[in-house]
Amino acid sequence: MPGWGFTPAHIESRLHRNPDQMLVDPWVAERRTLCAVERGIVLAAVHLRRYATGPEVREDDRGSGEVAWALHDPGEPAAAALRREVRLHLAAWGV
Repeated sequence: MPGWGFTPAHIESRLHRNPDQMLVDPWVAERRTLCAVERGIVLAAVHLRRYATGPEVREDDRGSGEVAWALHDPGEPAAAALRREVRLHLAAWGV
């Protein structure tokens, strides 16, 4: 959101694990954050999660992937490019 600010430590902690999400977060096997940056300015960002396949994971979520969050202006050309990268990354995960 325009005008919002978060400390780097807060952002980094949520990229590695979300301690506020005790039910689903332990199921996450892999996380990936993709950013489109131009001249040091983040134009778009997306955070992906891939769930594990073990019996501890809810059946509907096993081996699935999701966009946990995305930040971008839909009209920004970098956002379209990032959406293509998301599809490629999820396909590489096999989801």
